[in-house]
Amino acid sequence: MFDAGILSCLEYLEAVPWSEEEEEKVLSCLSELQLHGSVSEEVLQRVLTEPSTSTRVDDIFLRMLTGVLQAKDEKARREMKTLISRLLREDASDYKSYGQRLDVSKDILYHLYHRCLSSLILCLSEATCMDDSMQDRGVIMAEIAREADNMQWLVDILIDRKLGDEIVKLWADQKELSVLHSKIPTMYRHGISRITAQLCIAIGRGHLLVPKETRYSILATWLEPLYEDFGWMQRACRSIDKKLTRNCRLLCMITQID
Repeated sequence: MFDAGILSCLEYLEAVPWSEEEEEKVLSCLSELQLHGSVSEEVLQRVLTEPSTSTRVDDIFLRMLTGVLQAKDEKARREMKTLISRLLREDASDYKSYGQRLDVSKDILYHLYHRCLSSLILCLSEATCMDDSMQDRGVIMAEIAREADNMQWLVDILIDRKLGDEIVKLWADQKELSVLHSKIPTMYRHGISRITAQLCIAIGRGHLLVPKETRYSILATWLEPLYEDFGWMQRACRSIDKKLTRNCRLLCMITQID
């Protein structure tokens, strides 16, 4: 009778959904009972193959963020970016208050950043090889602006979640991108310089903590393009003027002092 009851419990466990906390209890009970048989093996197999909550969350965020980054409807894309950014900020606030967090991982954000960066470099390479009269040139230029905007959004999320220190070194190393940037009309490329502005402002405010060598490297790679695009950046975002000037000066001073 006891064995029949245990068998019924195992069959029930194999069929019903589990939470992460319940999964730990199932594992503990199975290890204590030391059962053998096909049903207990099926339960253990499910434990081994069932993805963790963090993995499922990463999969959801990856699909959701990828959909937004690849969306062609500009209005819908802006609205979804605003919505997701707000959800992530509210989630961080809830974590401070209640100790619970449904978060997007650093790996997912950096994976998407590298994907956008590779796409941006490819678009710039194609654009530099095109004649001004070619019909596809306008499409490529629009793609450059879109990918730069995508990267700005990802950098904002990384900075906001205090995960952006590595991004400064990655951006400082983009010498090929800096060269390609100079060959594109300013009206299409200034979004790329806004990424530099984001990072300089974040460093100046102490939101990103990077060594002297990295601060010098980002200035060596991107300061000249930043100055060249400054006029267009002012038109696109008036608030960037004083913040960028002040923080670039501060960054230069800190780099020299160190």
